[in-house]
Amino acid sequence: MLSVALRCLTAVTVGVLLIIYKGAVMPFIVQLIGVAFLLPGLIAVGLRLFAAKNGEGNLLSINMLTSLGSVAFGAWLLFAPAFFVAVLMNMLGVILLLAGVYQIVMLAKLRKYGSCPSVYYYIMPTLTLLLGVFVLFNPFKAATLSFFLIGAGAVIAGVSDFVGSMLLRKVSIENGGE
Repeated sequence: MLSVALRCLTAVTVGVLLIIYKGAVMPFIVQLIGVAFLLPGLIAVGLRLFAAKNGEGNLLSINMLTSLGSVAFGAWLLFAPAFFVAVLMNMLGVILLLAGVYQIVMLAKLRKYGSCPSVYYYIMPTLTLLLGVFVLFNPFKAATLSFFLIGAGAVIAGVSDFVGSMLLRKVSIENGGE
């Protein structure tokens, strides 16, 4: 029972934090990913330098190059998270825009060949296209909104999981089990 309560409390806490600090979450996550690239890269570079100093390996190896790449990418994510978020959100916006256009073109082709799809089939592709345009013109607002929605979903999931667990426990006790 304690594990269920802790799981639900964690979900609600994370959800509330995502809702309250929605603007700061994305850069923080990008910085954490940057640290995840930077630290192993630095360790690998250090180990390679130590091995080369002791004459145990070649300093200019593929491992050294990939480690330096990991350090450079990690530092970029750590020190310029907003740029990375903007690039990522713009890529997502282009993908959504192209997906919406493609789906509308496919529906138009179906109509051309005699199969007349209902107007309802155009709703999702149009929403996808509009979402792509929104993300392209408001990349940071879109990122913030997505974390707000994830936070709200976490709160709802935590509360409903707790309520469901309590109801399951009540039924289990009424039926003679624990």
